[in-house]
Amino acid sequence: MTTPYANERAHLRDELRRLDLLLERYLSAWRTERGGASQGGGLYVSGEQVDQLLDVDVGTGASATESSEPTHRSRRTSSPGSTPNGRDECSVHSNALEAVTEGIEQRSHRTLVAGTELRLVTLTERFDLDRRTLDALLVALAPELDVKYEKIYAYLQDDLTRKRPTVGLVLGVIAGSAGGALEHRDLFRRSPLVTDDLVRLSGPDDSMLSRFVEIDDRVVAYLLGDDGIDTALDSFAECVDSGQLNRTFGRIGAAGREVGQSRTDPAAGECGVDGWPDNTDSDVPSAVARLPLPVSTRRELGTLIDHLNGGDPTIVHFHGPYGAGPRIAVPAICATLGSPVVTVDATRLPSDGIEETLDLLVREARFADGALYVYDLDNPNRESEEERPERPGTVETALRRLDGFGGHVFLSGREPLSSRLQTAIDGHEFATLEFDRPAYELRRALWEAVDLPDDVDPSDLAAKFQFTPGQIDDAMATARASVVDGDPTPADVYEGCRAQSRANLAELAGKIEPSYTLEDIVLPDDELVQLRDVVAMVEGRGRVYSDWGFEAAHRGGSGINVLFAGPSGTGKTMAAEIVASETGLDLYRVDLASIVSKYIGETESNLQQLFDEAAASNAILFFDEADALFGERTEVSDSTDRYANVEVNYLLQRMEAHDGVVMLATNFKENVDEAFRRRINASVEFPSPDREARERIWRSIFPVETPVGDLDWSFLSSFELAGGDINNAALRAAFKAADDGGVVGMEHVVAAVRRELEKSGQLVSADDFGEYREYL
Repeated sequence: MTTPYANERAHLRDELRRLDLLLERYLSAWRTERGGASQGGGLYVSGEQVDQLLDVDVGTGASATESSEPTHRSRRTSSPGSTPNGRDECSVHSNALEAVTEGIEQRSHRTLVAGTELRLVTLTERFDLDRRTLDALLVALAPELDVKYEKIYAYLQDDLTRKRPTVGLVLGVIAGSAGGALEHRDLFRRSPLVTDDLVRLSGPDDSMLSRFVEIDDRVVAYLLGDDGIDTALDSFAECVDSGQLNRTFGRIGAAGREVGQSRTDPAAGECGVDGWPDNTDSDVPSAVARLPLPVSTRRELGTLIDHLNGGDPTIVHFHGPYGAGPRIAVPAICATLGSPVVTVDATRLPSDGIEETLDLLVREARFADGALYVYDLDNPNRESEEERPERPGTVETALRRLDGFGGHVFLSGREPLSSRLQTAIDGHEFATLEFDRPAYELRRALWEAVDLPDDVDPSDLAAKFQFTPGQIDDAMATARASVVDGDPTPADVYEGCRAQSRANLAELAGKIEPSYTLEDIVLPDDELVQLRDVVAMVEGRGRVYSDWGFEAAHRGGSGINVLFAGPSGTGKTMAAEIVASETGLDLYRVDLASIVSKYIGETESNLQQLFDEAAASNAILFFDEADALFGERTEVSDSTDRYANVEVNYLLQRMEAHDGVVMLATNFKENVDEAFRRRINASVEFPSPDREARERIWRSIFPVETPVGDLDWSFLSSFELAGGDINNAALRAAFKAADDGGVVGMEHVVAAVRRELEKSGQLVSADDFGEYREYL
C-alpha cells in the first residue's frame, strides 16, 4: 500500500529520483548523438562516475537499489548500442518515468489528505506550474540540494566550471535530447519560471541557450520549509499570518471592552454612537467591530469583506490622514478572510529597481497565499514626481506591477487615486474608501483606552487634539520615551501630543512660542472677559459640539473662528499667544507672503495645503494683518477681480469646514469681508489703552531681573502710546542703560519714549516732557 510522505524533504527526494531518470534518458540520447562519452568533460568527470552518481540515492549516499523508499530505475547504458535498439531503450525510460510519476502523485495525494503540506505541491499550485515547468525548476533546484548534480551538469556541458545548468541543458533534459530542446524554448520567455522570479538567467546575453539557470535562494528556502520573508525585503516588508492577526485583534477587542465597561453598564459594554468599541450591527465581522473607527466606517468595511470573500481579485485603496485606520483595517479584513498579508512600507522602498522589488513582493504574497498591502504610497516625505522624471511615479508603478497579481491588493495613502489611475486597472476590480479623522466622542474613547496619568482628563485631550488613532499611539510613545524611570507625567503627555502637531506647517507658517498668560495682558474688564471666553470655547468645544449636540445642529464645521480687532500694538498677537498658552496648543503665524501668489490658482493651492496641514497638526492658525486675505470682495470689472473673489470664496469654504482654531487679527474690523465676520464665533476689540491702563503696562513692562531706578510711572503714562509701543520704548531704554553700565532711569526711558512718539508720526516738543526735558 502506498504510504504518505513523512515530510516535504521525503517528497523532494522522490522528485529528485525522478529527475535522475530524466537525466539518464538525456544522457543516453546525448551519448548516442555524440557517438560516445564526453571528450573534454571526461578529462575531469568520467562517464562511469556520472553513472555511479545517478545510481546514488539523493541525500543518503546509498545506491538507489538499496534504498528503502519505493523507486524505479531504467536499465542504464554507458555507451550506445547496449540495448537492441534505441526505440527499446526509449521505451524503458518512458515506462520507468511513468511509474515513478504515478507513485509520486499517489503518495502526494495521501500526504495532503492526511493534512501534511508539501511545499513543492503548494508552489506548483500557487504559481500554476505544469509538469514540464516543474521539471525545469527541479533541474535548477537539484544542485542546491545535492552536490552530485554539479558534477553531472559539468560532464553534460563538457566543462567542469559549468556546475549550474544552462538553458540549453534544461530544455534538453525536459525534451529527452539536445535536438528536441528548441520545442520547449518558450519556458524561459513566457512561463512563471521567469515572470514570477522563481529562477533567474545569468551569463552572456548573446545566446539564450548558453545562459545559466539559477534558482533564487528564497525559493530554495521556501521549499525547505522556511517562512521568513526574503532578506532583500525584510527592511520594509513583513508577512503576518492569520494566527498573528487574530491575536492582535483579540487585544484590540479587550481594550475596547474596558472602555465600554468604564463608561456604561458593564453587562452592555457599549458606548453609544461612534463611541467605540462595539456598537455596529451584528453582521459586521468581529475583527472589524473591535476597531477604534467610526461606526459608518466599520459597516463599510463589513460590506467590503462580503465582496472580497470569494469574489474576484480586487485592488482596494484606502485614503485619509495619517493614522486614521487603514493600517489596522487591512489586517482586520485579512484576519476575517483567514488570509495572511504581506505589508509593505512604501516610504522605504528602494528608489532603484522598484519594479523588480514589487515583483519580489508579489512572489512573497503568493508564497503565503495571502494579500498584499502597500501603505504610505503618497507620503509627503517621498521625493515628488517632478524631482524624479526619469522613472514612473511610485503609485502608478505599484498599480501597474500589482495589477498582475492574482490576489487581493490593498493600498493606502493620504489622497484618493485619480480617475486616470483607477481606469488603468484592468486585472482587478477596484474599490475605495475614505477614512476620516475621528469625531470628538471617538477620540475621547480612544484616550480612555490609554493608561494616562491620574491628572489628565481624556475629554480635555480629545477636545484639544484632533488626533487619529495612530497619532494617539505616537503621542503616548513620545511621552513614554521622554521618561527615564517611572510613568509619564501630565506635562509629558501634553508635550507628546504637541510633538505630533509640529508636522509640515513650517513652509507656510512660523511657529510662535507663547510667553504670556492671562495675568500678563492689560485690557478693560469687558474685553478681558471676552478673551477668557475665547479660551473657554477652545477648551470646551468637544463637549459642546459633541456631548451637547451642537455639531449636528450647527451648520458648518466644529471649529472656532476668532477675530481680534484694534490699532497696532494693542495686544492682538499677545492675546493669540495667551490662548495658545492657556489651552496647550501650538500657535502658527501664517506667512501671507508665502500664501498669496500672483499666479492663478496658486493661492488656493497654498490655502489647501495650509488648512490640510493645520488639521493634521492640531495647531492654532493665526492670520496677522488678515485684511490681505479676508478683505471685502469687489465688483468684478476684469479677470483680476474675478480670480481675487474666487480666492476669497475658497477661503470662506475652507474656514467654514475647518475643525480647528483660526484667529484673525486686523487693525480695521470694517475691512474684513462681511461673510467672514458672519462666521466669527468670537470677536474681541482691543482699544488703545487709557492713561490708567498705560500706567499698569509701564509698571509691568520691565522683567524682574532688570535693574530699574526710581521711574515716574504717572508721567510716563501721560504719553499716548499703545502697549506695543511701550514695550519697544522699555527695550530701547534697557539697551541704553546697559551701554551706560548702570540702572534703567528716567534719562533712558524719556529718550526712548521720544523716539517711539516720533516713529509713530506724533509731533513732539521739548515742552511735552516738562521737568525731564533735560534728558532729550
